[in-house]
Amino acid sequence: LTPALRKNLKKQGYKLIGSHSGVKLCRWTKAMLRGRGGCYKHTFYGIQSYQCMETTPSLACANKCVFCWRHHTNPVGREWRWKMDDAKMLVEGAIENHRKMIKQMKGVPGVKPDRYKEAFTA
Repeated sequence: LTPALRKNLKKQGYKLIGSHSGVKLCRWTKAMLRGRGGCYKHTFYGIQSYQCMETTPSLACANKCVFCWRHHTNPVGREWRWKMDDAKMLVEGAIENHRKMIKQMKGVPGVKPDRYKEAFTA
């Protein structure tokens, strides 16, 4: 990720992990913490949106799926030419950053205390 892209992603609310990964609070997490509805994962699979983590091991994904939350200004290539970060570091970084973002929801008007507490469990 270039310095300009890193700056842009941070402005969009991403917490960057290593050289190519990120995590972000989705609108469904915020909504469900407030007692509102959840995303399709809740509807179809019973996953509580306030316990779901929106993360990607590759912000450079070029698939551009219809429901993707990524920034969509990704590099496109036929082969992976970037340094790969340690998987354990990425998972630990994603969880740590996700928890920090959930902590920022404490005291936000409408956030349900029971859901806030449960958001730290999986």
